[in-house]
Amino acid sequence: MFERELGSFKALIENHASGEFHPNQVEVTYVNHIVAGKGWRTHADLGDVVTLFSPRGTDAFAPQLEDCGLTARYVMRNESGEPIGRLHVAVEPSYRAEDDTPMFVLTLTVRGRPLEESIEGVMQFLELGRDWIVRMFATITTPEMHALWERFQ
Repeated sequence: MFERELGSFKALIENHASGEFHPNQVEVTYVNHIVAGKGWRTHADLGDVVTLFSPRGTDAFAPQLEDCGLTARYVMRNESGEPIGRLHVAVEPSYRAEDDTPMFVLTLTVRGRPLEESIEGVMQFLELGRDWIVRMFATITTPEMHALWERFQ
């Protein structure tokens, strides 16, 4: 459906705006609400949900962690090693509106140039972005959470 609508937009530009369709960036985002209850209870338990964080300090000084979030960026490279995009990861503590249950909002976004300057190139990058997001979600979430979610490979 998106590809069809993008084709209609391209035709509109080329037929009525006397311009050409030159896509220069593609973006795909997945937003995951990971609600407390199974495997973790408070925002201090981020390390039980994602592998990118460990709450342990180097000594006994630090009091109990209240909450935390994180951001990370990864360069996407093609088979030749050239950069083609970037994957952004953000984890923010939040609360579910209906009952104030703690949750983490895990957002994964891929941005980059279309693989070709065409609708096909846009669609190819979107598919690549989806693949990177799904694989990164599996990589950065803990095996314990995978077991609770019954996520099997």
